[in-house]
Amino acid sequence: MKNQGSEPFAGFPLVETKRVDEAEHLLGRALTTCRIHQQDPTEKFSFRMNGCRFGKTTLSFNRYDTHTVVKSQLPGEPLFFNVGCHQPSTFRTAKSSAQLLPGKTVLQPNAPKMEIDRAAGSGMLILRAWMPDLEGHLETLSGRHHRGRLSFGDSAEMDSPEAESLKRLIYFIAGETAANREVMQRPFMVKRYEDLLLSSLLALPHNRREALFQDRTHEHSPHLVARAEEYMRAHLGDAVTIADLVTLCECSRSALFAAFHNARGYSPLEFHTEIRLQEAHRRLKDKDGSVSITTVAMDCGFTHLGRFSKSYRQRFGETPSATRRATRGGNPK
Repeated sequence: MKNQGSEPFAGFPLVETKRVDEAEHLLGRALTTCRIHQQDPTEKFSFRMNGCRFGKTTLSFNRYDTHTVVKSQLPGEPLFFNVGCHQPSTFRTAKSSAQLLPGKTVLQPNAPKMEIDRAAGSGMLILRAWMPDLEGHLETLSGRHHRGRLSFGDSAEMDSPEAESLKRLIYFIAGETAANREVMQRPFMVKRYEDLLLSSLLALPHNRREALFQDRTHEHSPHLVARAEEYMRAHLGDAVTIADLVTLCECSRSALFAAFHNARGYSPLEFHTEIRLQEAHRRLKDKDGSVSITTVAMDCGFTHLGRFSKSYRQRFGETPSATRRATRGGNPK
């Protein structure tokens, strides 16, 4: 290990290797599983990387000193915002291609397979965030619970004020953390930087972006909605009815639906289904979990397994058994 003062995160230990298999292992731990293919076997392979973590959000820098192609299989939940350094790189999927030039940015898509052609000497600053964290942060900022998946679309070279702002923020945080390592020992500062990075990512174009700009100053009965939501969260596995919520909130059926429409944009029972699916998703991704998919579904209030599987796939883009296989690497129960 050594430090490179001319590169980002210079204050952090720099991991360097001349072995392809070790580089694959390092990238797998820090970013995502991949295979590295050196394009000129006569050259000596060299890879180096460093960075830091803010909760589950990470900022890292890596560099290849030889022409390399990196092939990765993305599980669908990470999002990568990349800043080019030194030499160009090219991102390719089955549907798109994007070039990352020095000083420019690319938002890496949610694609099953990704190929990145790294020129000799290419460096890259990488911001990695997880889609569930972004969805949760969106709800915090907008004050709404959103149906459906958050999507940033296809890979693209980004040339917008929002992308430039995020790039400047990344360099600022890289500089601050390198200049003062004690910042990373202060949880409130780590949380502050994580919130800044997630907020800046959400400023980029995506399918829920308009929710951040809606005027919510005249919403109808937010306390009523909060009370109903609190009850439904506490009764994930129960058959909650509209009559139950009307009695709880001491309001009419029309007032209940109007409150949810104005404050959330959907019905109370749609909210209940969504949080049930979220809990099922969380439990199926628990690597230490030993309960069967059937038990998870039943515990979350889904008594019809076929409808549960269909709703789950519509929400998360994969079946419950696929989530379990991806998380645990074993056979679904």
